[in-house]
Amino acid sequence: MTNWPESLVIELAARRCIIFLGSGTSLSATKRTAGGDQNPPTWKGFLEILRDGHNRGDQGDLEIANGLLAGEKYLDCAEVLRTTCIHDADYGRLLARTFEGYRPTDIHSHIEKIDQKIVVSTNYDSLYEDQCRQGDGADGYVVLNYYDEGLLARMRSPKRLIIKAHGSVARPEATVLTRSDYFAAREKYQGFYKILESLFLTHTLLFIGYSLSDPDVQLLLENTSITAQSAHPHYALMAQGIHPAMRAAFSNTYNVEILEFDPANNYADFGASLEALAALVLEQREDQPNE
Repeated sequence: MTNWPESLVIELAARRCIIFLGSGTSLSATKRTAGGDQNPPTWKGFLEILRDGHNRGDQGDLEIANGLLAGEKYLDCAEVLRTTCIHDADYGRLLARTFEGYRPTDIHSHIEKIDQKIVVSTNYDSLYEDQCRQGDGADGYVVLNYYDEGLLARMRSPKRLIIKAHGSVARPEATVLTRSDYFAAREKYQGFYKILESLFLTHTLLFIGYSLSDPDVQLLLENTSITAQSAHPHYALMAQGIHPAMRAAFSNTYNVEILEFDPANNYADFGASLEALAALVLEQREDQPNE
């Protein structure tokens, strides 16, 4: 079970934390298919789907993409696949087929119970939004993509914000998959990213469902201002087995403290750790009701 720092629990209880959701939060979701229950893919898995669905380019392009994939250079692999190996219409079809139709899990329920003002998702699926839109609290949430206007206005409202930092299956042409996509989005929607970066400077960040090799977390850490010195660290929940040198690098470079969970038994400890965190946060709020 993850050992949650008291300082993080206090920040979450006071809603001074921004939660980032990566692909790991969706991996246990399922949907029924002709071949049986199916789970969403990892970043690598989605790139393999795009590679296998290629319909243009030559064998040399595919060989380059395969080499980049094998070397875990996922952003570069995505660049080659999107620009040379697959038509836009087919990309949208594969994106929808890959990420639509899943049901939220206990993971999403635990995160909803932590109840932060802002949750940022780099996932294309709508699992967390679907979880939050259930029941009586459905009207208390607003979903904003990076290309939508009104982030500042929504910050001043009592509603909870779900920010889709890389877009969604609803607009395949606007999804952020490659390095070029990311920088094009930042150039075109500078106001959105400036507001988001200012929030990073005033909030504690908690990354859930990412790995050290995940391009999403690399982009977020490399292209935001969260490296500003602060007495309060940010946190990332990741599977056990991270080398001490990499832990130190994340701490020294990004001020991110890595918290580990046991990935055995189909990641059961991942869900149990988040359930325990939600309980600690709710207990803290009861002890300090004015927070």
